[in-house]
Amino acid sequence: MKKINIQTLLVIFCLGMIHTSCDKGFDELNTSEIAINDLDPVPVLNHAIYRSSPHFDRHTLVFESAIAQQMISPFGVSLGGGNYNQENLVYSNLTWQNNYESVIRNAVVVISNYSDDPDRANIYNMARIVRAFSGVVLTDTYGDIPFINAGLGFIEKNGTPVYDTQEAVYSNILSELEQATAALGGTARKETGDILYAGDVTKWKRFGYSLMLRAAMRLSKVNPSKSQEYVTKAVAGGLMQSNDDVAIVRHSANFPNIVGSQLNGSEAANYFMTKPLVDYFQANADPRLDVMAVRYKGAINGGTQTEAVATRAPADQIGMPMGFDNTHCSQG
Repeated sequence: MKKINIQTLLVIFCLGMIHTSCDKGFDELNTSEIAINDLDPVPVLNHAIYRSSPHFDRHTLVFESAIAQQMISPFGVSLGGGNYNQENLVYSNLTWQNNYESVIRNAVVVISNYSDDPDRANIYNMARIVRAFSGVVLTDTYGDIPFINAGLGFIEKNGTPVYDTQEAVYSNILSELEQATAALGGTARKETGDILYAGDVTKWKRFGYSLMLRAAMRLSKVNPSKSQEYVTKAVAGGLMQSNDDVAIVRHSANFPNIVGSQLNGSEAANYFMTKPLVDYFQANADPRLDVMAVRYKGAINGGTQTEAVATRAPADQIGMPMGFDNTHCSQG
């Protein structure tokens, strides 16, 4: 019995020596000397802003524009999802993937990392506005969504955020916009690297308050008193004054706008302004119609849509009725 105990102690002792020798310098050995441990928040936020531009693939054309009854295609299969209210999994989930997995994720990284840094308060609040913008797009498209705790999977290990009602989502968005927009400016660093306004706090404020106005109007029938409260706050805060204030992502050859490329290329002959939109513009003498619309009189296909038969006169424009396909609508 004594011999066995001695052998056991020897084994334990040897294992302890091996374990100690293996652990020696382990942390230093497995720490990369070239890995990036602290990301600059500006490119992180810019990536979120860039991805918030509705240009990734054709989901904007196939669903978003048709749901808003602005532009549709009478051609079925892959292009007619929003026009026919049909499911198209290739495109219908792209708005979710882009905004939830990219825009919100990157915005939340900035929010989480710089919430307690007074010097970077401006970029922290810019990120809150970008997150709110993405939330509006998501809840307008899908209704109830997991939003309030979204983007915290790798920060707080929350991989199953609960679904919030659309009203709760909008209440959170309005609260965030009120706080973030009012807090912009002060003595914090001017973030000149952002791709929307190059750190122009006045324009960021106008963007935030204009987005607040949009979000508040979404509650006009569900919660009129809250809607009026935030509409009043938005107008008092200061809305966009001109096209110079528009939050626009300018694309380039390196970062192309796929929607623009398709509407000026392969899909140019496949999309039409809707009848509800054209009728509204004509009834209200809206000056945007002669800028946005062109009609090719007598054209029967894409090949005959030439500049020689083009007219941009508002009275000549004819909108495509919703819910029809190309076999039930005459062109021209």
